[in-house]
Amino acid sequence: MRREKFHAPTLYLWLHLRVRTNKGRGWGTKYKLHVASDDQAVLAALEALWKEARRETPKHLRIVRIHVTLGDLTPSCSRQLDMLLNDDRERRKWEISLQPLMVSIAVT
Repeated sequence: MRREKFHAPTLYLWLHLRVRTNKGRGWGTKYKLHVASDDQAVLAALEALWKEARRETPKHLRIVRIHVTLGDLTPSCSRQLDMLLNDDRERRKWEISLQPLMVSIAVT
C-alpha cells in the first residue's frame, strides 16, 4: 500500500464467533487512524480494537475467524492531517524511519 502511495484512515476488525451449538454470530467495529501509513499506528489501533472486543464479547463464545481490513484508502498526495491530533512527532519518526526501506523496495 505504501509502495503504491496510499494511506488508510480506517482499520476495521470483524470477529466471527461461535457457541457450542454451532450457531454463529459476529462482532465488529472500526478505528480511525487519521490517515496513517506506518506499521506502529496500525498495530496500536489493532491492540485497542482487540481490547474492546475482549471487553464486549461474551466469554463463552469462541472466535473462529478474524477479519482485519484497512479501509477508506486515499492517495498520499491528498492527505490532510488532523489539526486536533498532536501525533506529528511520533508519525514523522515512523514515516522517516521507513523511507529508506520504501525506496529500496521501489527500486526492485
